[in-house]
This record gives sequence, structure tokens and C-alpha cells, in this order.
Amino acid sequence: MAETVWERWQHLIDKNTTDTLKRCNIDSDSVEVGFEDFTYLAAEACKCPTALVSLLDTKNKQLMLKAQFGDMLKAYQNIPIRSPEYLFCTQAIVQPTGVFEIADSSEHPTLCDAPCTKICNIGYYASVPIIIQGVRIGALCVLDNTPHRALMTEEQKDVLLKLCEQLTAQIQHRIELNDAVKLNERLIESNMRLSRLAGTISHDIRLPLSSILLNIDAAQQQPTPDDDDFCVNLKDTMKSATKIKQIVDTMLHFVVQENNSTTHAEPKPETINEIEIPNVGHFKKLRFLVADDNQVILKLTSSNLQKRGHDVVTASDGQDCIRILEEHGTSSFDVLLVDQEMPRLNGSDVIIKLRQIEDQGQRLYVISSSGHADASFERFIKGCGADHVLSKPIRINTLLKACESLMRS
Repeated sequence: MAETVWERWQHLIDKNTTDTLKRCNIDSDSVEVGFEDFTYLAAEACKCPTALVSLLDTKNKQLMLKAQFGDMLKAYQNIPIRSPEYLFCTQAIVQPTGVFEIADSSEHPTLCDAPCTKICNIGYYASVPIIIQGVRIGALCVLDNTPHRALMTEEQKDVLLKLCEQLTAQIQHRIELNDAVKLNERLIESNMRLSRLAGTISHDIRLPLSSILLNIDAAQQQPTPDDDDFCVNLKDTMKSATKIKQIVDTMLHFVVQENNSTTHAEPKPETINEIEIPNVGHFKKLRFLVADDNQVILKLTSSNLQKRGHDVVTASDGQDCIRILEEHGTSSFDVLLVDQEMPRLNGSDVIIKLRQIEDQGQRLYVISSSGHADASFERFIKGCGADHVLSKPIRINTLLKACESLMRS
């Protein structure tokens, strides 16, 4: 027994149709301007006063009229699908490929009594189903108020079929474009997660690495012991720590290149990747205010600077730093070394507040330190008022070299 329209319709209304329309990104409440040319050309070629593009909205069980030429169905935008066998387009959509044609609707066994036939005064109807990747999603139709005594010519059928092919290609292109946009969004999100993960790993490695390098700096300032093995071990430790730092920098550099984003520009070696430099002489006794919530780094940095003859005051977090600046005055210090990642008040907020309360005529040089110090962070923190940026782990010689450069400039 042959399937009825209703049975074929039940097979058609499935998840594939809904998913395909969703991938088209077609709004059920608006007309698709890009489809209107197809309706005009179809009406002209088939000598009919009205043509339309109808698409299935299987979720809301309605027929969406996405483009119309002519006035026969102007009163409609979406037509509820209660009985598919009584709608012309649903009849057409479930038909095999090719042109579906009804020369006189009054003689059709089902559609002769359909409400749309009488209300819209449809006498003639012809259409071609729109099929996307094997899924039927709608139809390109032509209509007339009066029945047609003769069916379409082969030339008219060929034109209608080719117009539907072009319409299908446009919808397919839209699907591919939307798929590409969504894929790009997923890639961007994936890169952002990768960047955050790399930043977290980098930060977590740089903190203990800072302690190691600062301890090595402190050991190098002590009188050279007679034990040759100690000196060799110290040099080996320095090489290992430097190697770890290079690995971290390389990892971050790779993530930045993979992101290929304006917000993650390539690190600048002169400010991001510190290099091994010789000891810096005491060009001037400096007054440092060092703010860092890591007590080990704070203690080692302070100790190493003091051993080189500099004065150091320490702050355990951002609020403590602002309190000291307000109590002593910003002119009491030459350099503020401030960590970016601190509780209560981070480094950028400290710098902004400092520039607001700074003693007139006396600029306090600010060096920002961070485990995430890439080029975009450098632009951001300098915009807050910092003079220089150093990436953790910070070598004391690197810090003093930066101070010397700031003083000279």
C-alpha cells in the first residue's frame, strides 16, 4: 500500500530537518531578502502572478513563508501545520524530486476542499522541493488564481529547477559559512583556554623559580668558599634554573603564536625575556618600596637589594603598599617594585592610585612584575602608569639594570 501524504510527512518531520534549518540560521519571524530575486524570476518564467519560498519549521510545526512575489499570500508569514495534506507546500515537499504541479486545484482529491484553496483562491500550483544534504527543508513555488489548462513547458520546468538549484546552493553556502563561524568561535574559545592554562602554569612555575634564582643571587654575593664543588654545584643550579625559565618562555611564546590574536601579541625580548647580564655597579644608592604577597620572594628580594647597599621597605599586598606611600609620602622612595597578582588590591590598581597621590614634582619610578608579562600586559600596565615591566622570575641584576636605564632616561 502506498504511503499517504500524512505518513510521508511523519517521516519527514524529524530531527534532521530541525538541525538543518538551525544551521541555516534562518529566523522564523523575518523575510529573507536574499530569496526575493528567486521568487521574482520564478514567477516571470512560469507566467504566474505569485511565487514564494517556503521552509519547514518543524519545531513550531509551521510553514515559514520566507520570500514572496505577488499578493496572493501577502496576509501570511507563517502558516500553522495542523493537517499537512491540506497544504500545497507540504504536499510538494514530500514528493519525489522534480516539478510537482497541480493544474487545477478544484480537481485535486484533497486540496480542492483545503481552507487555503478557498481563502487564498489558489487555482494553480507548481513547486520544486528544496533539498539540503538529503534533507527536505522547503519548496520554491509558483501560484495562480486561475487554473492552467496546460501544464508547464519543459523549458519552464528547467528554469524552475535551475532556480531551485541556485537557491539551494545559496542556503548551502549559508550553512557552510555559519559552520565556519561556529568553528572559529570554538577555536577562539579553545585558544583562550589554552592561553589561560599556559598563563597559570607559567605563573605557578615562575614563583618557585623566583625563589631559586634569588637564593642563587644571594649565594653569589657571599665570599667565595674554598669548596670547589660548591661553586660548581651553584653554577649547575643556575644553568638548570635558567633552562626551566627558557622552557616556560618558549611555551608562552608558542601559545601567543597559536592564538594569533591582537590581544596576545608576541613577547618583546627586551622587556619580557630577561637575559643574563653582568653585575651592575652601585651607580646610586636607591630607596626601594617592594610590594609582593609572596613572603619568600619579598624577603629574598629585600635581602639581595640590601646586600647591594640599597634601602628597602616592604609591603605584603596592595593595600599595605598604598598605606606606606600615604604615610611616608611618595617622595620617600626612588623605585616601586610592585607585583601584579596580589589580593585586596592588585598591582595595576596600586599604580593608578599612586599616580593620583604622587607628590608634586617628584615622580616615583614604577616597575611592574608579573608571571604573565606578555606584550599585551605591558601595554596595559604602562597605560596605568608603570615605567617598566619585568617578567618573573626577576634577577636582581636585571632589576638594577632596569633602574639604571630609568634613571638615565
